[in-house]
Amino acid sequence: MGYIILFSDCPETHTYIISLAGYLMAYWLLPKREWYDKTLFWLLFVNFCILPTDVLCPPKVHTFIHDTFWLDVYAYTVCWMMIIYRGITGSPATMSEESPERLQTNSI
Repeated sequence: MGYIILFSDCPETHTYIISLAGYLMAYWLLPKREWYDKTLFWLLFVNFCILPTDVLCPPKVHTFIHDTFWLDVYAYTVCWMMIIYRGITGSPATMSEESPERLQTNSI
């Protein structure tokens, strides 16, 4: 999901809302959320839910932030890379606190 949106020819800001749903699922499934997880969560939420809304943010400010700094692309790239890293390595941030050995019971 994120790969197609991130590496497409010209994604629009409202198409990132689709990838935001994927990141939110990954975020809420984390057993322990670090400071950088919370920071990225709120950065994406503000970037994809508040900035594109004309009532909450003037269009000139939205255009300046996205066309000058490419905040939407960089923020989601970092989040997408974190999801891929955690999925491949099985880092402790995504694993449950109990190991499979501790979950096994002795039935004799």
